[in-house]
Amino acid sequence: MLNTDLLDQEVQSLFQRIRTNLTLPECPPERLEYYIKEHSGFSRHNPMLLSVASDNSQSAPAISVELQRNSDEESGASGEESHFAIYTDGLRESFQFKVDEYVLSVETKGFLETMLDLCKSGSASKICGVFYATEAGAIPELELVRNLTDLYSTSQENCQPSEKLTYFFDLHLNGVEQEHKDGLGTFINHYEQHSLNLSEIHEGFSDSIAAMDTWWNNLKQAVIVNN
Repeated sequence: MLNTDLLDQEVQSLFQRIRTNLTLPECPPERLEYYIKEHSGFSRHNPMLLSVASDNSQSAPAISVELQRNSDEESGASGEESHFAIYTDGLRESFQFKVDEYVLSVETKGFLETMLDLCKSGSASKICGVFYATEAGAIPELELVRNLTDLYSTSQENCQPSEKLTYFFDLHLNGVEQEHKDGLGTFINHYEQHSLNLSEIHEGFSDSIAAMDTWWNNLKQAVIVNN
């Protein structure tokens, strides 16, 4: 029987592969900077993706509400500062990275287009699986990106992550992402109560995992080619 424990194992395996593939200890500062800036594109566009997913999952109203709640929290529509704005300020203060002005690579644009297609092309069950993957993946992914920022900081003279950047990671890794993950996980673990299709949940989850895997692999290949 499919449940979130099994899905979480797939997420952990994914990010173990990504970490191994990126060979972080061997990355020069320029490569670390590239990964950080490219990942920021997902942070920038994630609220929009969540909102589109909410619009396309209204056949399951509770899931639609949950996805829109997550979007509002990330975008600042719920009344707080947007999370991307916090991240942008933190990266600028720490490293003078202007990620709000950064032009994303073909690889990242392709990933975002794939995710947008997944938001639009499936049932509420499939969309639930898609975004369970991204929310469950957000924790190990942000741990990875925090590692990237720490390594970049160490590579520079008189440089350390700003309080705002530290706050961004603490906010997400000590509460926000776990809440988002658990919120969607409830629908999966009690799928029958919400009239969801288990095979479609797993299909969406697997498609999302594949998209993330391809994205990080393509970023690694792009820096090898360009260097």
